[in-house]
Amino acid sequence: MTNKTCCLFGQAKISIPKQAKLSKLLYDQLETLIKDGYTNFSFDCKGDFSLVVAMTVSKLKNTYPFIKMIYHQIYDNEDTNLLEYGYDKIIPPFDNIPETDTLSYRNHSMVDNSDYCIFYFNTRPSSTNKKTLRFAKNLGKPYVNLYDLI
Repeated sequence: MTNKTCCLFGQAKISIPKQAKLSKLLYDQLETLIKDGYTNFSFDCKGDFSLVVAMTVSKLKNTYPFIKMIYHQIYDNEDTNLLEYGYDKIIPPFDNIPETDTLSYRNHSMVDNSDYCIFYFNTRPSSTNKKTLRFAKNLGKPYVNLYDLI
């Protein structure tokens, strides 16, 4: 086992029918990554995408108990509504970063420390996810945007 890391980013609002399709697709994608040595899954805990990821990784942990969910905080006082899904590690927010830059710093750190990136978002040019994808591309990180597959 090589302990590779996958980071996941996605849009906050996803319709219920698309969540169901995304859940199945994500399960298959993550299971393939696990079989390829990925053991760490790094994401936040806000919005519909994060909920789908947390439920999917929790389900996969039943079969692959060695995998880890890593939560990256943006702010100290963040409402961590998905912690009930059993994150294995919580990465605190950066110190001394202007609040307007914390999301970018957090996302860049997640990409920097990952071997693969999974995205789920439409291609609105100014979105944070789009900027994070561009950063991942510039680093040569392999990635997939599941939005294109649903």
